[in-house]
Amino acid sequence: MKKVLIITTICIALVAGIGGIAYNACKKSPLYSLKKAGEALRDNNPILIEKYLDTDSLIGKMIDEKLSETPELAGNPFAVGLANMLKPTLVEAAKTSFLSAVQNKAAEAKEAGQQVSYLKSVKILDKDDTAATVELILYAKNNEELKLVLAMQKKEDYWQIKYLINSKEIYSIIEKETKN
Repeated sequence: MKKVLIITTICIALVAGIGGIAYNACKKSPLYSLKKAGEALRDNNPILIEKYLDTDSLIGKMIDEKLSETPELAGNPFAVGLANMLKPTLVEAAKTSFLSAVQNKAAEAKEAGQQVSYLKSVKILDKDDTAATVELILYAKNNEELKLVLAMQKKEDYWQIKYLINSKEIYSIIEKETKN
């Protein structure tokens, strides 16, 4: 009887230990951070949004990419200097607009008594100790899919979205949608 009790106790301790290790590993994964970022967006929590989305880097890189595609800037050092000087203002304005859009969407969903869900699937494409590439497939208009490929960076005990890898593809979709 004592042997059964001892073996049962050891099995329970092993299962609890393995479960704890697995939970801790999961909690420190990019997917867990994406889940927390989604919750922050859903709950309109700007502090957690900033924790899981490096909005300055994300928006700054998008602005840099758009400016680099502008032929008027290519050979004009004055225009490049002016654009760089205005970039912090542009980043702050885009960030404010983004957070306002999140707040409005969260308020609309709360008012309607429903949760907004855009995520269709998520998978890690590449991961090492300090960086990860993650693919998100979102539901878009007309039951189409929108694929986001995100670069994430490891912070202390969480991961943070740094920039969109497929931003040019996203720009073309946005331009197409705004023309319609």
